[in-house]
Amino acid sequence: EVVGLPEPRLENITGVVVRTDLPRAGSFASSDDYLNRVYRTSLRTIEGNIHSILEDCPHREKCAWLGDTHAVGETMIFNYDAAQFLTKFMADVETVCGPPRGTYEGKPGTPGIPSSVAVGRRLPQEARPDWGDAVVLVPWDLYLYYGDTQVMAEHYPLMKRWLAHVGRMAKDDIIYQGYGDWCPPGSRDPIGSPVEITSTAFHYGTLRRAAAIARVLGHTTDAQDFDAQADKSRQAFNARFLDRATMSYGSQTSNAVALRFGLPEAADAPRVAAALALRIRTTDRGHHTTGIHGARPLYTVLDDHGHSGVAMDVMTVPGYPGYRYLLDWGFTTWPERYVDFKPTERFPDRSYNHPMQSGFAAWFHESIAGIRPVATAPGFRRIEMKPQQFRRIEWVKASHAAPAGLIRSEWTSKNGNFQWEITVPSGSTATVYVPTADPAAVLEGGAPAAKSRGVKPLRPENGRAVFEIESGHYRFTSRL
Repeated sequence: EVVGLPEPRLENITGVVVRTDLPRAGSFASSDDYLNRVYRTSLRTIEGNIHSILEDCPHREKCAWLGDTHAVGETMIFNYDAAQFLTKFMADVETVCGPPRGTYEGKPGTPGIPSSVAVGRRLPQEARPDWGDAVVLVPWDLYLYYGDTQVMAEHYPLMKRWLAHVGRMAKDDIIYQGYGDWCPPGSRDPIGSPVEITSTAFHYGTLRRAAAIARVLGHTTDAQDFDAQADKSRQAFNARFLDRATMSYGSQTSNAVALRFGLPEAADAPRVAAALALRIRTTDRGHHTTGIHGARPLYTVLDDHGHSGVAMDVMTVPGYPGYRYLLDWGFTTWPERYVDFKPTERFPDRSYNHPMQSGFAAWFHESIAGIRPVATAPGFRRIEMKPQQFRRIEWVKASHAAPAGLIRSEWTSKNGNFQWEITVPSGSTATVYVPTADPAAVLEGGAPAAKSRGVKPLRPENGRAVFEIESGHYRFTSRL
């Protein structure tokens, strides 16, 4: 708000970005300027909302919503040193676990259960299942990406309380409460994605992560109990929601979230992914229809299951409701929700800077650059590197500053030739998947990769040569 200037002009005002000082920990650039704009817009949206907490928006509620944080947490980690920030977030969650708050259904609250907001300008009722799952998902991310066991140990009692609380809501192992797939294009309602699908999928995913956390912390009996509950949840989910005739759970979000958390049986997962790709191409006319739950995994699961062309098509398609549509309208941050704007009408009175909508941007690092942590050796002590979109992009340069040091993935793909420069930090190892038509002809440093120092050949797999490499710098070349 500016006062005291009867006729302010542009030269009278300077805008300054002020935010919590999270050092940059990641970078991404490519030969595709549009993708670079999507990436920069995603980060600008986050940076406009980190002021001691990750706000939902910088101007209205200014609340640390739990669901927003777990939706965008991995994008933040890939690009910023967010360890202390997310550790502080979990402490904030604990501060609102005091006297019980009422539920959205008007029922009495449960002692020890957090609000849907950690801290902020207001505290709504107690957390709904899909939002409160942050109490497991955020500590798990801190463990997976940073190797941090302290946060999950400190908040382990809260995790147990939370999972028991959600479990008591279940009817035949299905969770019917939740906000659902928040803010898909055109509305803030979970269009096409019933709440019971996303809430049950998230409950299954948190149970599996809680079991892994319990094992790390030495709580073997708890781990077995969480896994047993997860097995029942998965069985109920597939029996209730999977249409065996189409091998689909329904909407884009339903299929993407199910694939993200590993709900389909291993033999069924490729068919579910194919059904997702088919729905995008046909029913949804090449556009995404996802809110924040579905957007986070959509592009990555398409890449993972061999539908990279569909992932790039839906990312780049012009017109409503694509990301290009928003950029063409001049947006420099992602809005809370958006509709098919009319040139002669004022934009709807909503937020136009909501970081929950940046969750999908983890795709740039984890999929296009192909940099992922491995849970058996967290903190990137073991790395999986499997780049995607090399048939649609000419070059990519990406990095991530992990606890062990800098990870670098830089590749070029031109005229059927693929060249990939990799840096693996000291003390880490990586499994690398080199795209190639001839695994035996892959070179490293100009010599056969199988004979290169620090490189151990493992196997050919689905159009790639798979190697295990030690820490160091490598240059792989291949023919696609």
